[in-house]
Amino acid sequence: LPFMHQFSDFNFNFSKMVLAYMFGFYKEAEQINETVHLRLVQRKSVLAFPIYLFRSLTFFALYEVTGCRRYLRKARQTRKLFQSKGNPNATPYLRVLEAVELSLKPNISMSKVCTAFDGAISNLKQESMTHLEALANERAGFALSKRETGERVKSKAFHQRALELYQNEWGATAKYRWLRAKISSESYSDLVLDRAKSCEPQ
Repeated sequence: LPFMHQFSDFNFNFSKMVLAYMFGFYKEAEQINETVHLRLVQRKSVLAFPIYLFRSLTFFALYEVTGCRRYLRKARQTRKLFQSKGNPNATPYLRVLEAVELSLKPNISMSKVCTAFDGAISNLKQESMTHLEALANERAGFALSKRETGERVKSKAFHQRALELYQNEWGATAKYRWLRAKISSESYSDLVLDRAKSCEPQ
């Protein structure tokens, strides 16, 4: 019973960390991260993969916002845990992290970033990981949204797909509305949101 209580707390805190990240509260996600104790799951278990993923994504996001390389180091350390396991079940998570990290490099070709995200998204789709497919499309959209015009056109397509997945396939209405509001601050918002009317919640 004590273990079950601990595991219940673990699941609750992990869910809070994911929600904090998904809605842009990265510092809060980092703080909650400290309460998610990996000793409660086997470190080589597939149960650990989502934890590694959102820990690393949180640190990448904090690096992008603050420019603090401490966060970049933490993100990379967590990402390497996937590589050290050699478990094929880790591949979809690893591909997302590789694409996100690539997008943060200042002089990287955006065609390489698109290729990386396309590969990650294709992998997630094959594995029917709809929630992460939506997230990968979202991150790809933001990675390209502030680039030159040609890349921003691709950004619109990624964001449109993310909206469709959140609303129509995952049923994550709150996240759908949050992303719509986020996109509305971008200069290309009208086109993306007009195309999103088909998945407008009733």
